[in-house]
Amino acid sequence: MSSSRPSSNHRPSSPSSRRRETEPEPEPLIVPDDDLPARLERDRRLKLRPVAEPKPEPPPEPDEPVASDPDGSRALSSQGDAARRRGDTAEAEKLYNQALDLWNSNAAALIGLSDVAFERGNFDRAVKYAEKAVRAEPAKSDYLLRLGDAYFKVFRYSDAQLRYERAAELGHPKAAERLTRVREKLGG
Repeated sequence: MSSSRPSSNHRPSSPSSRRRETEPEPEPLIVPDDDLPARLERDRRLKLRPVAEPKPEPPPEPDEPVASDPDGSRALSSQGDAARRRGDTAEAEKLYNQALDLWNSNAAALIGLSDVAFERGNFDRAVKYAEKAVRAEPAKSDYLLRLGDAYFKVFRYSDAQLRYERAAELGHPKAAERLTRVREKLGG
């Protein structure tokens, strides 16, 4: 007997039931925290980008700057000068660096490091330290002359000329001789 009524084991098809028959059921989006591969797959499907770890905050700045000791620094740079005169450039360099650790504006220690670098043939470094020394004490004619010498060695003749001219203005006795030499290089 055939009845127009559907049998009890057959239900009318609805759009959702048809989808179940043709498409696989998506996996649940809730994944345990300890299942990293599953979390990454879920994020990929949801087109999520991993969140960058927050950068640790830098340590707080000290309320007060590190105490400086200009007198101790000057004493160490004087010892460095003595070591350099003895020919012990390694000891001199160490003492100049210790002096700068106590007071980083010590122009005598900076020019001392420039002299050590110059004697070793490291003229670029000599320029760097001499520039800092001149910034710390711009009216010191001897420092200007030494900066000019370092510039001369790295072929910065115009810069050397300017420093020699300033040293001459301040009365350095060797500045005129250096000016003659740099002007010969510049052709005038």
